[in-house]
Amino acid sequence: MWPTHGFGSFCASSAASQDRSTLGEQKLVNPVLTLGRDQFVARTVAGLGPYPAYYAHMGVINQSGPSGPDLRPPAAATPEELAERLSRGDWVVDLRSRTAYVESHLVGTVSLGLDGPMSTYLGWMIEWGTPITLVGDSREQVAEEQRELARIGIDRISAAAVGTPIELVTDPHTELATLPRATFADLATAMNRPDDSRGAGDMVSEDQKLPPPKVVLDVRLTSEWNSCHIQGAVHIPLPELPSRLDEVPDGAVWAHCGSGYRATAAASMLAGRGRTAVVVDDLFANTEDAGLPLRTA
Repeated sequence: MWPTHGFGSFCASSAASQDRSTLGEQKLVNPVLTLGRDQFVARTVAGLGPYPAYYAHMGVINQSGPSGPDLRPPAAATPEELAERLSRGDWVVDLRSRTAYVESHLVGTVSLGLDGPMSTYLGWMIEWGTPITLVGDSREQVAEEQRELARIGIDRISAAAVGTPIELVTDPHTELATLPRATFADLATAMNRPDDSRGAGDMVSEDQKLPPPKVVLDVRLTSEWNSCHIQGAVHIPLPELPSRLDEVPDGAVWAHCGSGYRATAAASMLAGRGRTAVVVDDLFANTEDAGLPLRTA
């Protein structure tokens, strides 16, 4: 027997970690075959976690029968049009890797690179029907993301722009920015530095230009937070961040997740609001070795 979903799927409840089994084994251990109806329902419901908001729309589309996806190339956005969309607060999504994003990006863009579950989180965060503009290195990159978004029911992109960041702006001095990147070891060093040993504007590291952390923002899911988190961190899951940005306390924010992908997305949104943000681009498993104070919920 083979599984229907892999570990981590939002479609499953209390999924087993095995990648194969036998009918005989399942007769002994599978809840649907070993529990009574009420027990099975209670266990299944208790195991459900948050799921992407676009699931509600996918069900309706699938039941009614989806039309053929529109995968024609989106309208090309000029640098002037990009600037106008960004000034309006439109969703302009940078598809490049987070490493490329932190080095240079258009101010106000959101980092959701193709090196991670971009369509999952974009479809989770936006209001359904919101115009989306994609920014990528190549037409192939944009086309790939079009296909991914079509699979969740978003089959028409408002516009797209292809090129390097400096090719997509009218004024590189005001429209381009970088994001500082750090590790959990850097965060531990910064958190352990006495407050009275630095001025308000001092940097933790002159080489990396890392501001002292006033806020540690954890954007992982609630189940991850409950399992283990950094003492004193503020927890706002990434899918909730667009509507809860005002809840992030004042001061420089060091954003982290489990690997760096969601943290970069979070930091990009904060920076787009004029906040000082640092991306902790590191595995959460490294927090213990870094000496950070950890807690469970």
